[in-house]
This record gives sequence, C-alpha cells and structure tokens, in this order.
Amino acid sequence: MKLRFKFIVVCFTAFAFLLIALQDAKADEQINYDLGLKEVLEYRNTGEYQKAEDLLRKMSNQYPDNTELLGLLGQTLFWNKKYDESIDTYKELINIDPSEETEKEMSKVIKARDEISFGLKKNHLQASTSYFDYTKGLDSERVYSISLSEKIAGKTFVAGYSNVDRFGKNDNQIMLDTYSGLGNRRWGYISLTVSPDAEFLADVTAGFALYQGYKNLDFSLGYTFLNFSSSSVHLLKPGVIAYLSHGLTLNETLFINPDKGTAALISRLEYRSSNRFNAYYSFSTGKSSEEIGAFQDTLEVSTYSHGAGAEYRFRDFFSAGAAYRFTHREMLYDKQGITLFVTYWWE
Repeated sequence: MKLRFKFIVVCFTAFAFLLIALQDAKADEQINYDLGLKEVLEYRNTGEYQKAEDLLRKMSNQYPDNTELLGLLGQTLFWNKKYDESIDTYKELINIDPSEETEKEMSKVIKARDEISFGLKKNHLQASTSYFDYTKGLDSERVYSISLSEKIAGKTFVAGYSNVDRFGKNDNQIMLDTYSGLGNRRWGYISLTVSPDAEFLADVTAGFALYQGYKNLDFSLGYTFLNFSSSSVHLLKPGVIAYLSHGLTLNETLFINPDKGTAALISRLEYRSSNRFNAYYSFSTGKSSEEIGAFQDTLEVSTYSHGAGAEYRFRDFFSAGAAYRFTHREMLYDKQGITLFVTYWWE
C-alpha cells in the first residue's frame, strides 16, 4: 500500500514538472515578426483588441525597443479605451524615438481620456423638455430646461435654468456646475442650485464629487446637501466607473441617506460607438429614489426605475436625442415619461 502511494506521488510530481516545462517552452516560443504582425492586424480589424494587445506585448518582449510594435500597442490600447496604458506606451516610444507624430497621437489619447473622465466636452448649448405621467390621479409633470457649457481656463462651467410643474405646483431652478482636473487621473466637480420661493424643490442644493482613476476604473465619492422649507437632507454618493471595451462604460453609484438609513443603487451602462452616437440603459433600486426632486422622494419607500436614451449628432455642430424613464414607488405612484433635447456644439 505504501509503495503504491509513493508511486502515485512520484507520477503526480513528474506530471507537474512536465506541465511547467511545457509552459516555459511555450513562453519561450519565438514569434515570427511578419506572421505575428499579420495576426495583430487581423485582430485589430475584427475588433479583438485584447488579443491584439496580448500578442503585441509578447512580441515587444521578444523585440525590445521596436518602435513599430510600440506604436501599434499604443494605438490598440487607445482603441480599447485603456487610455493611461496607451499614454505610458507613447511616452516610452517618445523616449526611444522622439517624433512630432507620436506626440500628436499621445495628445489625442489625453484629450479623449479627459473628455470622458472629466466631463470636459466641447462647448455647447442644450434645450430640453420632459413630460411625465403619474398614476393615483396625481397631476402630470412638465420640465423645460436650458443649459450652457463653456470651457474657461482649463475648467468647464455648466450653467442652467429649469421650470418645473409637479404636484400642481410650479418652481424655477438655477444651477451652476464646475468641472476640473485635479492632477494625475484625478478630477472632480462642485454643484450648486437655487430655487427662489420653492414650493416643492429644494431651496438650495450644494454638492461635490471627487474621482480618482486607476487603470480602467474611476473611483468616486460625492456628497450633496439639500435644504427644503421643512427639513434638510444629506446624501453620500460613493461610486465606480468602469471603462470597458467596444465603447462600453459601466457606472455604479450608491445614494446613501444616513439620517434615514436608506440607500438606492443606480447602474448605468453606456455605449458610445463614435463621436456621433451614444446610448445608455440604467436601472436603480432601493428604499428611496436617487432622483430627489421633492422632499417626499427621500421617504423610505421601496423604489425601482428603468431608463434608456440615445443621442445622435447629425452634424458636427448639431445633435438631438431622447430618453425614456419609468419609476415605481410602492404604494405611492408609478411615473413614466420622455425627455427630448437638442444640442448646439462649438469649439
């Protein structure tokens, strides 16, 4: 019996060493430059950017300081939304072989990263209108809004005005957001709204959020204070943004009301195929609404919602879009409606 056990152990050990040797041999396998390059280009043409990246990294180890491979790797990482890794690759390429063309390519990546991460999009003017219908015999809701986004001295300022009909009442709101980069893959914004003589909206809201990037993730922590005529609300908003491949971005945000011990989680999946088209789907669930349009939205009520929207840029200076939203608040009401908007863009 002991002899049989020793034999099994010896066989298992030999098998393990054989696997390791085979893996080492595979790792040391030489890749033909021309054939490898052809395979990389095929992966890129079919949108298999991760496979192209893996092969390029293996070839770069085999052919160190090869400028052609580094250029292809930087571009592939950019297409796969791995902006920081792409920038690092271009920096390495510039150290080996400085060129104006490489610096232009790196600047393109930095600009794309900043537009997504910092919300620093082109200057624009947007007008929108929303209509929402309620159950339980509640009056419908109408919203008319206009906003202006302007980049000044490296910061983006967004000012807006909204007129809101809800619960048979009418309120006006003025808002101002400021977005700014705060260092290496760090950015944030501050937000302020004022509603003079508000009947249901918050008189004043003030908040901020800080984002820190790591690889293909942006971690965030935000806070918002809302002051209503009868009470005030504090909201904590931790979250994470994951920049996926194929133009997909996943945003997870938790809205926490520590005073009431309630929370709501909203998940938003966005698809951006090009600078001309983007679309999204969102879902939220929790014990309160993540949309705080009135004090009753903070009540501890089981809530879930669905949302979807899309925008298409018909010209470089003009785009239009629409969004649909459904919200269920247990024993209170169901709400559904649509938002339409048009945007004028300029540099």
